[in-house]
Amino acid sequence: MNNLFRGTAILTSGSMISRIIGILYVIPFYAIIGGERNSALYQYGYVPYTIFLSIGTAGIPLAISKHISFYNSLSQPKNSEKLFKSGLLIMIISGILSFGCMYLFAPLFGSLQSTQGVFSATQISTVIRSTSFALLIIPTISLFRGYFQGNYDMTPSSMSQIIEQISRVVFLLCSTFLALHVFNTDITIAISLATFSAFIGALFSLIYLIIRFNKSKKKGNLSLQR
Repeated sequence: MNNLFRGTAILTSGSMISRIIGILYVIPFYAIIGGERNSALYQYGYVPYTIFLSIGTAGIPLAISKHISFYNSLSQPKNSEKLFKSGLLIMIISGILSFGCMYLFAPLFGSLQSTQGVFSATQISTVIRSTSFALLIIPTISLFRGYFQGNYDMTPSSMSQIIEQISRVVFLLCSTFLALHVFNTDITIAISLATFSAFIGALFSLIYLIIRFNKSKKKGNLSLQR
């Protein structure tokens, strides 16, 4: 029971810190891009992203987490390993397919969202395409987090969320500032860099999870009989 409360506390803390960072960055971001009007272009990129992310994961990481926990309770760590490897392959393929579909259909989503006439379909589709790269990694990250949680180790999931958010926000703020105020590019390029930050954040998070996974496996801390 203590492990359950401790794990819940760790996950909650990581989620809260991540959310706080996600709220605070908005103030300097709006100042950099020139206000709320241009932020609408940023939001356009995440409308189809949310849809494809839901399709790309489809609850598989959560299901694998539960099954890994179940196999561990039966002292069957080899089954946990097999399940993880199968899930990893599925998530990699799912990420590639989700990315491909979102990237290819970006012009369609752009035309559907440009009805207000503020931003053109070309501008919106460019931003959507830059957002789509995160789909290559996010499903795999979700699986790693589910695997750690299934092995009752909540710290990697919590830390990976914080790392993802910090690296995303740092890249977002730095890239948009440089694009608009140093290199004097147009708003479409700046916002595209801002949405591409989702891929950067995911990449750093994945690197951390892989390192943590390899270290834990060498120490024999994963798939323990509990």
